[in-house]
Amino acid sequence: MSFLSGMGGAAKRGLNRVTASWLDAADQSIFFGARSGRETLVGGVQTAKDMMKMRKLSAEKMNTEIESLKTSLEAHRPKAGASDEALKEFAEREAITKQKIKDERAKHREVWGIIGGAGMDASVDSAKAIGGYFAGADRAGQGWGRTRAVATRAGMVAGTGMAVGTGMRYASGGSFTENRKGERDIAGIPFV
Repeated sequence: MSFLSGMGGAAKRGLNRVTASWLDAADQSIFFGARSGRETLVGGVQTAKDMMKMRKLSAEKMNTEIESLKTSLEAHRPKAGASDEALKEFAEREAITKQKIKDERAKHREVWGIIGGAGMDASVDSAKAIGGYFAGADRAGQGWGRTRAVATRAGMVAGTGMAVGTGMRYASGGSFTENRKGERDIAGIPFV
């Protein structure tokens, strides 16, 4: 049994080395850009998703608390023909409850502002990472290497667009050079 677990550990270490080598190769590649840029992009997208989730949870919490305050107020509403003292007490309770609701909404607007600011920062970082990818910023100062990186990355995006366009064209009944109506144009390149 220990022999098999030892073999499993060796296989896992080997797989980790291969994966690390692939990641290092991707880091040096003009196709994929620097790992730091990819991590910034992925991290920014995840942060933005987390911020939206937090805002939704905050809104649900606020609505629950406001409904609780309203329900509590309605439970104390005096019946028809109640004394003036009971009506006065209810009016005071109603004013306090309205202020609590206003404060609750203000508190959550402040939280939403903080969440929105963090989400905006993450979005800006992601946009910078995308811009850096297309500008070859990770290869700045490398002359021909940077130019080649910019051209290759732009070509990859254009090629991907053409591949997706061609796939959609074939799925809809057209071909690479004709759309489904028989009009001649090249998939992925409009008006050609």
